Amino acid sequence: MAYREVSDWPDLVLSGKECSQLTKATIADTFTDGTPLQDTVDLLLANPWVIEKIPYINVVDDGDRHISMDNRRLYAFRMAFDDDNYEVPIKRFASKEDYGAADFHRKATSVCGGHSVELRHHHTVAPHTETLNPPRTAKRFLLQKWKEFRSSVGAVLSLQDERQAGAKNMRVVEDGIKHYQRILSTFHCEAVDLKDVRAKDAVRSSFQRWQAESNYSTVDISFDNEWSESGELPLHLGGDAEEVAEVKGLVMDLVNAVARCWEALPLPPHMGGYFSRTLSGKLPGKFAVKDDILHIRGNAAEREKMKKALEDLLPTVLSKQLQVDDGRLRCMIIGKEGVNIKRLRQNTSVDVHVGKDPDTTVRIAGPTADVELVYSRLKAFIQEHRQITKELRLLPHAGRFMWRRLKAIGCEAEAFLRIPREAENLVEIRGNQRQVDHAEELLQEALYLDFSLIKLRISKRLKSDVLLGKNGVHIKDIKGERDVEIQFEDSTEQSSMQDCVVSGQPDDCKSVLDEMLRRLGGYEVVSMPVDSRKAGLIIGKGSAGQTSCFPMFE
Repeated sequence: MAYREVSDWPDLVLSGKECSQLTKATIADTFTDGTPLQDTVDLLLANPWVIEKIPYINVVDDGDRHISMDNRRLYAFRMAFDDDNYEVPIKRFASKEDYGAADFHRKATSVCGGHSVELRHHHTVAPHTETLNPPRTAKRFLLQKWKEFRSSVGAVLSLQDERQAGAKNMRVVEDGIKHYQRILSTFHCEAVDLKDVRAKDAVRSSFQRWQAESNYSTVDISFDNEWSESGELPLHLGGDAEEVAEVKGLVMDLVNAVARCWEALPLPPHMGGYFSRTLSGKLPGKFAVKDDILHIRGNAAEREKMKKALEDLLPTVLSKQLQVDDGRLRCMIIGKEGVNIKRLRQNTSVDVHVGKDPDTTVRIAGPTADVELVYSRLKAFIQEHRQITKELRLLPHAGRFMWRRLKAIGCEAEAFLRIPREAENLVEIRGNQRQVDHAEELLQEALYLDFSLIKLRISKRLKSDVLLGKNGVHIKDIKGERDVEIQFEDSTEQSSMQDCVVSGQPDDCKSVLDEMLRRLGGYEVVSMPVDSRKAGLIIGKGSAGQTSCFPMFE
């Protein structure tokens, strides 16, 4: 026979706007004439006015409570009406004596204050027998407690197959259910994780001995056949609270002694890699390292030994780190096939971890002395290989000369050199400190030993006719195969003179200068002051005076 529990009822407004409470722990699902309660509920839902044809409910005042003596009718009203819009006619009694104390106490079987009731479905069970569903470990506890008042109840509690309470009449069964509920209100249960099947077998074999030695008469145990989703192997204990607590202590001691399970221990930050390589042989048991967590396996005593060994080891190790923002430098720290890492760790037992973007940290973990040694090696390596950029200002007109030599100097110094477009007299050197210093030394050497600069001030007319020629044919002939640059500096329009700059190899500069002087040897440039008022006479109309005075320019 099944039950349907009904709880948390909304208060029903009766005549006089008063709320009524139930008195029984259980009620039948039919009225005395056999009409099902649900039929009455359906009828009230369809035609609320039918409530006027239903007999009045007897209500007894008990202090500040109003107790209904007609529970099935009250149940039907509460199932049909869930608000205060309906009023139910009642017959009210001022006290239990006015109603009848004997009948009142006979009906008052509720153990929850009249707020919930169990509905008995008589069409599924035999008369005067109620099917119960006690907790899985409550059998011993119920039987032991039932003995204390079995003679005064009259009902029989059977916890074999069907778990039934039966008696000669319904009143006795209801009285027995009332006591059954009171017994379960003092029932205590616990769940213990056995952690291992070894512990399960040990508890099963030891439980009977514990009962015989300590007389745990109310305690019962139950095992789950499968592991839970959280990875536990539960044992369920039930019975008297004090006895359950004592048995739980015995179970925990047995689990610690027998069960071999995993336990997670946190390691210092960033030291998981070091411990994964070095703990073998130092811990007396099975273990595994994942990230910065040490997982140890064994019974309680074995795990305590490993914890003690780890505590003794931790003060002797150290972890240090350096921030290396340059990704290229982090790759150089590793080296091809890890060759540079091996050099850094040489003759030590440390672990070196180089982070990958966005992690820019290089971490060192291991024995304190070894960590300090590798840390100093790493700083020296970074100082040597860190990429820097340095600018070197060249001599005037040396940009083109040096540009042809940048590649050779960069290859020799293993550095990168370039002359920016916007600054022809500036060289950028990029590389580590050693490479930059070497490249700067080679540049200085080329500037002061291999570079020469000569300025020659000549007439603009001579520059065009003697040195340049048509389409620069004369200047190309003068330069020839020599490693020089010939440039003419800008001058003002009023000036008749202009500077010619020859730069390049000293010997080539000298040869070019000799050739230029040779070609200018047939000309003489004379400067004399002329009064501005007579300048026009010298020039003449259409430059006729200039032609007559200087026939060589015709």
